[in-house]
Amino acid sequence: MAKRFNGWSSKAIADKRRNRGSAGLNKPKKGGPVNSKKITIDGIKFDSKLEGYQYQCFKDAGIVALTQHPKITLMEGYKVYGRAIRAITYTPDFFLPDYNIVVENKGRWLQPSVLRVKLAMNIWRNLSEPLHVIFPRTQKNCLEVATLLKTGHIDVVLEKYLKNAKFS
Repeated sequence: MAKRFNGWSSKAIADKRRNRGSAGLNKPKKGGPVNSKKITIDGIKFDSKLEGYQYQCFKDAGIVALTQHPKITLMEGYKVYGRAIRAITYTPDFFLPDYNIVVENKGRWLQPSVLRVKLAMNIWRNLSEPLHVIFPRTQKNCLEVATLLKTGHIDVVLEKYLKNAKFS
């Protein structure tokens, strides 16, 4: 008689492992803290559905002067004792040059993202005309930002969404 393990015979367990059946024997794939799904709209790849929705809102509002995913170098790479240290870069979701606004869509903030945004904001505050970073976190926020920018209420956008940042 075959050994039993939680009601399963050793032969049944071996068969399931061989066939990779999903009877609770295989551990589920462990995901990270962010569950964003990549999406493509108009042939442009976005890192999340929220980011794609923000693009759609800007497009519907007629805000076309935007740069998607501009790569900004926060600190140049260098060498120490012959070992290369990579540059620190920050890639915001959108840059609106007509409004001097950077849009960063994040439903959930993780520490590396917070650090990169803080470094970028520190660099930008010394510009003659500083850039503002706004943080819409939901689809409702994305639609509101696009609508307010379209109607020219930049001050309302800055007041409301600069406070939305979750770093201290």
